Amino acid sequence: SQLRWLGPEKGVIHLATAALVNAVWDLYAKAEKKPLWKLIADMSPEELVRCIDFTYITDAISPDEALDLLKEKETTKKERT
Repeated sequence: SQLRWLGPEKGVIHLATAALVNAVWDLYAKAEKKPLWKLIADMSPEELVRCIDFTYITDAISPDEALDLLKEKETTKKERT
């Protein structure tokens, strides 16, 4: 099958869901009249962390750790954007 590369735990539903999530982000940015990168860059650390689903990544980083990291880097944010 041509879809074999998706693997046993992935599928067309996962790809379709990802496409919908991307479309929602694009619509959000369009509604705010900003490019998507700018919409995300303008978010506060708290807003950005609230947008992330940590379900499968808490073994690598927790919401509190992500928030601390973003707050630590916030002082140089203007220089980087």
